[in-house]
Amino acid sequence: NADGTVADPVLHVRTLPQCTGEAKYTFDHKAPGLLHGRFVFSTQPSGKITGIDVNGALNTKGVVRVLTAQDLTPEQNLTGLPLPFGLGTADNETNLDEQIFRSDEVTAVGQPVALVIAETDMDAARGAALVTVHYDKPAGNELYSITQARNADSYLQLQIDPTQAPKTGAKQADPAAAAATTGPRPPVPNA
Repeated sequence: NADGTVADPVLHVRTLPQCTGEAKYTFDHKAPGLLHGRFVFSTQPSGKITGIDVNGALNTKGVVRVLTAQDLTPEQNLTGLPLPFGLGTADNETNLDEQIFRSDEVTAVGQPVALVIAETDMDAARGAALVTVHYDKPAGNELYSITQARNADSYLQLQIDPTQAPKTGAKQADPAAAAATTGPRPPVPNA
């Protein structure tokens, strides 16, 4: 348009600093004494942790400390999220059932087992690469596909009491009607 309201290019205020590298991001701000951390993640789908060798990391330039579950009390090592659907109680609105660092067993690849703390991010990354986690792997009980999980009847069913009103203040439906709509899980055809 002649008035410049549609289809005219407009330069965004942050474009030039971002394109020229002058923009400052969180990573660019350095505070005196700032330390950096890198997690060490499990590399096995399941197994008992029989040991964590942190000596390689501790001997790396710039590494200050390596934290594992052994550095925390069992209570300090728990985290969780608010319980869904009003399943919590007045005393327990959070489900603290997940470990920050896996302490004895891993159940998936990518679970945190240690945290390397160092003077720079690069030092932390180098140290994390040198942490070795030893596993006692179980014999053949892993499931690698949806078909295997179905055949093993391995799936999560969330049981919700249809007579329990949600905590959101919503009106309760007729319990008999709600009970009639819940039942056993229908069979899943093989893919």
